[in-house]
Amino acid sequence: MGGEPTSMDPHRGTGGGDHHWAHLLYDQVVAYNQQGLPDPSISLAEKWEYADDTTIIMDIRRGVTMNGSDEVVDAELIAWNLDRARDPISTPSTDLQAIESVEVVDDYQVRINLSEVSAPLLTNMGDRGGFVVSRRDVEALGDDGFARQPRGSGLFSISQWHQDALVEFEASTDHWRTDSTGARLPFLDKISIAIVPDETVRVAGFETGETDIYNSVPALDRDRLLSLPGVQRSTFVGSSTARIMINGHTLGDGRPSHPLNNWHFRKAMDLGADVQSAINNLEQGDEPLARGVLTPASAYFSEEVPERVYDPAEARKLLDASGVPPEEWVLTGSANGDTLSELHQYWEAAYADYGITIDWGNRVRRSASADFFFKGFGGTAEAQVHVVGWSMRVDPDGNLGPHWDEQGTYNAGYWPHPEIQDLIQRARSVHDFEERRELYTRAEILAREDVFVMMPHYYRTRLDLAAENVGHLENLHGGEGKYRWGLLSIKA
Repeated sequence: MGGEPTSMDPHRGTGGGDHHWAHLLYDQVVAYNQQGLPDPSISLAEKWEYADDTTIIMDIRRGVTMNGSDEVVDAELIAWNLDRARDPISTPSTDLQAIESVEVVDDYQVRINLSEVSAPLLTNMGDRGGFVVSRRDVEALGDDGFARQPRGSGLFSISQWHQDALVEFEASTDHWRTDSTGARLPFLDKISIAIVPDETVRVAGFETGETDIYNSVPALDRDRLLSLPGVQRSTFVGSSTARIMINGHTLGDGRPSHPLNNWHFRKAMDLGADVQSAINNLEQGDEPLARGVLTPASAYFSEEVPERVYDPAEARKLLDASGVPPEEWVLTGSANGDTLSELHQYWEAAYADYGITIDWGNRVRRSASADFFFKGFGGTAEAQVHVVGWSMRVDPDGNLGPHWDEQGTYNAGYWPHPEIQDLIQRARSVHDFEERRELYTRAEILAREDVFVMMPHYYRTRLDLAAENVGHLENLHGGEGKYRWGLLSIKA
């Protein structure tokens, strides 16, 4: 991998790539299968039912303990984890906001009381909010300590961790899960993940057989790597949405408005973005242009949401019509890491052609998402643009709610949009698929027209390669496209 997760604590991490690691370490209250459906056979809740529209009764699987510990996974632990995950400082708090309280009924049963009907709640428990961590270790080590010494009841545990170099996982020898044939999981005894920021070094490692899996193959090396003897491929279209996030809401406290508060200026930036050129030069070359946040991998994806348009002439007219003086066409940007990626440099140069300057400011590792841009993460929300991808969630509310809800974790500055807020809220209370899909489609159309919170660019196609000896490659991607390395095997 090119880098470590933002945190091994699933409730506190902020990066979409964190999930790859979390699925090795933790079980979930409710997990979903590759079709994106909640599945009790792979969940800590082995049974659930609605007592009424706002009450869920869950029976917790017996005989599960934290790896390397005698801490039992029971109703008390599940209730504590759900309370921790919905704490406002936790990343998945928006996903679980419908939960009013969690009651322990007996040792292995909980009652979840909702403040309102919530169609996405069970599926959202298959994301960050449903990962179950060790209460004993969190309380002993604190949040920061636990992030470095995580413990769960998952398929694997960390056996050694050399910062920015190597993370090794060892298998749980008595895990409760089986595959569809009844075979005990995991198949592997150990997984070693090397942290190699240099793309050329990662490519060389796969070519020489030093590594068995190459995740997210770069476009320039694709054809050569695919021609290697025995190489296997796995593709997932729409694993994430590439976009520029924007903070278009006046920050208050006497601070002046900035250009992105002006619709004409935002629309100009949207229409003036030559996204196809970015795809051709920086990606695989066959990524679909984005319509909205939801990708073609989502059952809720709709072609009624208009595809993006590149119109530089109209963009220049809109800039003139904005009334914003050219000397104020300066935006503060935020970037993850202490160097700018090719994509950051591409957009900086592209907007410079229109006379728009993006000042990336002081680049400190992880400051953009964790401290600087997102108010929901306790930051100042002073940056105005952020070039970053969004990793897909299975339920549409997990994709749209955190961005468009006025108190959403990823809504920089808590920018309000009452009409979109109403559509999102209504969709949360509807269980009928077609009705929910229509509400989300209307919300995406509105967001595109108003250039609200983000400018979606394209849907990434994840191409992963595996050596000939890797088995069960069909298990590599979950329903949202995140990796499930713990379900792979080595062929006999």
